[in-house]
Amino acid sequence: MNNKKYQDESLANLKKDFSVLNNIPKPILLDDQSLPAMPNDIITGWLGDIIEAIMQYTETPRELPTLMALAAISTCCQKKFTVSPELGYQEPINIWSLPVLESANRKSSVIKILTQPLIDWEYKQAKKLTPEIKKLISRRKTAEKKIELLRKQAVQSKGLDYDDLQNKIENLESNLPTIPIIPRLWAQDITPENLGIKMAENGGKIAILSAEGGIFDIMAGRYSNNMPNIDIFLQSHAGDAIRVDRNSREPLFIDNPTLTIGLSPQPSVLRSLATKKEFRGRGLLARFLYAIPQSNLGNRKLNNLPIPEKVEKQYKEKINWLIDFKCIKNAEGQEQPFILQFNTAAYKEWKDFQKMIEQELKDSGQFGHIKDWAGKLPGAAARLAGLLHCANHAGDNNAILHPISLATTKQALSLAAILVKHALAAFDLIGSNPDLEKACKIWHWIENKRNKTFTARDCFNDLRGSFKKMIEVNCAIHILQERYYVFLQSQKNTGKKGRPPSHSYLVNPHLTNDWQ
Repeated sequence: MNNKKYQDESLANLKKDFSVLNNIPKPILLDDQSLPAMPNDIITGWLGDIIEAIMQYTETPRELPTLMALAAISTCCQKKFTVSPELGYQEPINIWSLPVLESANRKSSVIKILTQPLIDWEYKQAKKLTPEIKKLISRRKTAEKKIELLRKQAVQSKGLDYDDLQNKIENLESNLPTIPIIPRLWAQDITPENLGIKMAENGGKIAILSAEGGIFDIMAGRYSNNMPNIDIFLQSHAGDAIRVDRNSREPLFIDNPTLTIGLSPQPSVLRSLATKKEFRGRGLLARFLYAIPQSNLGNRKLNNLPIPEKVEKQYKEKINWLIDFKCIKNAEGQEQPFILQFNTAAYKEWKDFQKMIEQELKDSGQFGHIKDWAGKLPGAAARLAGLLHCANHAGDNNAILHPISLATTKQALSLAAILVKHALAAFDLIGSNPDLEKACKIWHWIENKRNKTFTARDCFNDLRGSFKKMIEVNCAIHILQERYYVFLQSQKNTGKKGRPPSHSYLVNPHLTNDWQ
């Protein structure tokens, strides 16, 4: 049978299956990142109100203000609460969120609205402390000059005079005034070294919130001869103690550090992470909650609705309450975070989710190629439940210490389930799905050949440099089938004894209409 006749018969058979050509499904493009949008009731209460208002005002997809709002809540609550889903297991409450959108989507406007209460709080603290700081700096300079003078006298003295002068020096040094540090809640462009210093100055916590992804370049070694420097980031997500001893500066000790990250880079930044092998190999990329929403550009009404004053006021009040919420101090004067637990029904719901994820971590499972990310998902879901619990009870000192409810846990798990789809797409962009990459190679081969039908054996013979085994070709073609790029037609005998027949495929006519 000649190829042209075979193509015509194949198309006739396909038309018969779908009735007419117009009913043949259109392909789901390999680079199509359209994903189901978050439902409008995914987060409720005052936090849901501000998210909805920001969406209306900026005409941005819900994923952006949702994940950045959760990062703002995390900034306020980190190190004050931990979540304990079950006995012996605790998760800090800080999250790393990464909604990905092209520029011109008003990302900066969204972040500015959500961080304004944080900025205002920092400004008030600076205004309150600056006069006292100036006074103490002046007193310290005077004392240091006096110490310097006494030290010179002591060097030249002998006997009792020396002892008396040395006692005076030591007394002055022990009473040097401590200069308060103006507290900081968040930063943007910061080196790993300065990040550790700022965290130490602010009780072992801080946040990085930005509409860009420049922090990835810093992590990759922009200021350290292109040597990746991500230890402090990894430790501060997990709450592992930081111990840094360097000759060039004071030792840095932080127990239970917590770092919140909320970034909204462009897709090109996400793609570039594929070249930073250490990010994936050491688990940095496994710690983010990704979202790749559909941009509204080109479909906006440009009739922005201002954020209702009541909604904005309530958001600021709740955020300020969470910032000012105090932990109990232990005997050594150290703040101890409150441990949030699930109630019985909530725990069962979370445990079922954990078991479901575990099943998909097999090599053949949905998360076979992103085990590092999915393995952390139950813990991330627990963190989300803790954050939503804090948001739901902001303003109530008693209720916020109650167990996390079933309703709150279901909200967190629903959010986590949506983020699963986005994470799969994100890791495809990063280049972490080898089968998808191979499917792209086969599709490029089909396009170059301009054959409207082909066999898997022909594909394998032509692409031996990319495929070592026939099963790799079949797995990649299966992805093309799932996305309606090709349709299985028949099995073609190879003519060689012991070799299984090769499958024959028809390329979707929607893709070949203009092929000659």
